[in-house]
Amino acid sequence: MPLIRYRSGDRARWVRCGCWLPLNAIQFMGRADDMIVAGDMNLFGRVMAEAIAGISGSTGRILLEVDKVDLADRLKIRVEGKDVREDAVRQALFAAYPELGVNIRNGNLLLAIDRTESLGNQIKDFRIIDRRIASSAGKE
Repeated sequence: MPLIRYRSGDRARWVRCGCWLPLNAIQFMGRADDMIVAGDMNLFGRVMAEAIAGISGSTGRILLEVDKVDLADRLKIRVEGKDVREDAVRQALFAAYPELGVNIRNGNLLLAIDRTESLGNQIKDFRIIDRRIASSAGKE
């Protein structure tokens, strides 16, 4: 029986086990805080949003999506604003996280930057979607 720490930051729910035993299983739904582990480093959504907010043309709102490509984590950042340059976003991220370049060169992390006019009805400055958890939930 797995032990769960209540303050771990993970969101989970009880589901019926697929085996013949009358036990419940735990299905992980995602993270509750703003820290994600991508590549070999801890990334905080608040730090990334503050770094990107200083770029001209940016509104400071970002959407972070993390998924797996082969063995590497892919971090896709959607930046809201008009005339936001991709190289300016990269420079701001490398200034906030100097070790980001090392992770990219080592192949542990893939970085994709996408610009958009609007992120829709996103209320917070940043939103994190971790697709690695959803893709591994079915594999048990």
